Amino acid sequence: MNLGLSFMKKADACGVHGASSKAANRTLLWMIAASLSLIVWHVWTYGPSGHWAAGDAVDKAFPLLLWGELLDLVFNNHGILAELWDILPYFLVGLLLGGYLRTYKVAVKLQASLRRYGIASVFLASLIGIITPLCACGTLTTAISLLFAGLPLAPVMSLLVTSPLLSPSAFLLTLNDLGPEWTVIRTVSAYAMGVFAGLVAHLLRNRGFKTKELFVEGAIVRGDFHDDDYPDERLRCNCREKFGNRVAVKTSNKFLIFLAKSAEMYWPVGKYILLGVAVGSIVERYMPYQWIYHLFGSRDPLSIVWVTLGSVPLFLHQISASSILAHIKSSLHGTLDSGAALASLSAGL
Repeated sequence: MNLGLSFMKKADACGVHGASSKAANRTLLWMIAASLSLIVWHVWTYGPSGHWAAGDAVDKAFPLLLWGELLDLVFNNHGILAELWDILPYFLVGLLLGGYLRTYKVAVKLQASLRRYGIASVFLASLIGIITPLCACGTLTTAISLLFAGLPLAPVMSLLVTSPLLSPSAFLLTLNDLGPEWTVIRTVSAYAMGVFAGLVAHLLRNRGFKTKELFVEGAIVRGDFHDDDYPDERLRCNCREKFGNRVAVKTSNKFLIFLAKSAEMYWPVGKYILLGVAVGSIVERYMPYQWIYHLFGSRDPLSIVWVTLGSVPLFLHQISASSILAHIKSSLHGTLDSGAALASLSAGL
C-alpha cells in the first residue's frame, strides 16, 4: 500500500499544534453561500419567516424584506446570537482544556509511549486521538511524522481515525447541543472506529503486509517538518510563528503560555461554531420538513447510505456537525434516526 501525497496543500501550521486547510475554508465559504441562497429563495417564494407575503409586506421591496429576515434570524429570542450565548461557556472551557493539553504536551507525551505496549497501543492511541485537538489535515501530518519516527502502523491508524472525529471542544459542544446520551454515543463510536482501524492494520501486518513500505518512493523527503530548511513546502510547518509558541520562546511562565495557547484557538474553533449555529438555524427555519424527515427521521436504512455519501464531500468540521444536527433534531421535534445522525457526525470529517 502506498500513500501518495500529491493532494496535500502547503501546511499553514504544525500537525502537532493544529493545522488549517484551504479545502476546509473553501467548504466553509460554500456552505455560507448555500445557506444565504436558501434564505433568498425562501423569502422570494414564501415571504418573511415562511409565510406568504401579505399586508404591508406586499408593499416592501424585496431587499428590505430580505434584510428584515436576516435581522430576525440573528437577533430574535431564539436566533443565532441567543444560541451563541448559550454555547459560550462550553466554548471557553473547551479552549482552556485544549490550551492545557497543548501547554503541557499531554498528547505528545502519550504518543511517545505508544511503542511500549504492543497491540495495547491501539487502544491507547484511540484515546489519544480523542483528546488531541486536531483536524483531519493536522492529523495526517502528525501521522507521517510518527511513522518516520518508527512508530508502528497500527496505533498510527487509530490516531489517524479518531482525532478528526472528536476533540475536547467538540466533546463539550456536543454535550451542550445534543445532550449526554449523544455525547456518549459519539465518543464511543469514535473510539470504536479507531480501535477497529488499528486492529485491522495490526492483523494485516501479521498476515505479511509490508508496513514499512508505505510511502511512494521519493514522495516525501525525510527530515524534521519544523526545520525552516525542510525542502517540501507542502509539509513544512510554520508553527513557530503561532502566538502561543512566540510567547513560549520569550517566557518560561507556564500560566502565560497556557493563556496564549488557549487564546490562539479562539478563531480556528470559533469560526466552526459560528458556521454550525448559523447553518443549523437556517436549515431548521427554511429547509422543507419533508427533505429533513426523509434523511433523518424516516428510519429508512438507505438514509444512512445517502447521508454518508452526501457528507463525505462536504468536509464538515467536527465542531460544526453537532450544532447542525441539533437543529435538525429540533425541526423533527426531538425524533432522530440514530444511524443517519451518526453517519452525518462521522462521514464528513
